[in-house]
Amino acid sequence: MALTVAGLIGGARALFNDRYDNNFANDDISDQVDGTNQRFKLQNRNLVGVSQGAPANPALYYNNNLVSTTVFNAATGIVTIASPPGAGGDLKGEYFFTLCTDAEYTLWATDAANFVGSTDPTQVADGLASCLHNYMAAMAAEKMSDMSGWYYQAAAGNKNFNKDQISAKFLAIYKEKMATAEKLRDDFYKRHGQREAPAKAVTNFRGVERYTPRR
Repeated sequence: MALTVAGLIGGARALFNDRYDNNFANDDISDQVDGTNQRFKLQNRNLVGVSQGAPANPALYYNNNLVSTTVFNAATGIVTIASPPGAGGDLKGEYFFTLCTDAEYTLWATDAANFVGSTDPTQVADGLASCLHNYMAAMAAEKMSDMSGWYYQAAAGNKNFNKDQISAKFLAIYKEKMATAEKLRDDFYKRHGQREAPAKAVTNFRGVERYTPRR
């Protein structure tokens, strides 16, 4: 069966625990309630619906009562509600989210094809599917390691995260998945009578400034 980009994205998301229904948040954003504010920042980005992964409106509850949202930005996690809640109340948001977008995984699918000597992920041999899944998951982990330094700081407001520790954990996942991808690639070509994979152009995640943990 021919590989598809959608199938590759699904496989990579499963390996990275980043499926549409993997990550559920129940954010307490009461610290942003001042009696006049109508615009609130949730902790995470890339808000999605469970079934299709399309942008989805979060459910906001003020003192356990559902409130109406007038505008939401799924990419940034910023929501606007119809009227400002009273100061001193509890405001919480419930939603599903992903760490990486389908557009990013699509880019990494092409990079994964380059990794095994091809230019089109749908033309790669079926036997290399797991290799591509691991490569794409590695790129997702690398992105999160690079971005953790500012991602959590920007998304969490005054909440306290050990950004270096989070970055290091994602970096460890990157190394694990990349090592698996390299082994799967090399084993595949050895089984087919080649000592190594064809010439390839390996690319990393583009457009994200690298974050270096403190030493």
